[in-house]
Amino acid sequence: RWRIMDDSLCKLYKFRRAVDRDHFVIALLSYEAETQHHADILIMEGEVSLKLSTKDLQKVTELDKEYARFADQLFRDLVYSPDHGDEVSEPA
Repeated sequence: RWRIMDDSLCKLYKFRRAVDRDHFVIALLSYEAETQHHADILIMEGEVSLKLSTKDLQKVTELDKEYARFADQLFRDLVYSPDHGDEVSEPA
């Protein structure tokens, strides 16, 4: 679930495979290049944390919500793809 903390949307994604985590981050960076809207991304072993807010306005905007929807769909596509050997449940 996305949480609101300090006027930002925040979520932690957990991965069993480093390759899925890496593909996730690369796709996020491509999305950012296309939209020119950026998140704070913290990459850890097996986890990626996202923090979204529109920095100019210091609040959550529709751009942040669109990014969040993109990230959730991307996560589902990666961890539930046929070439993924096992199922991973989405973090709470």
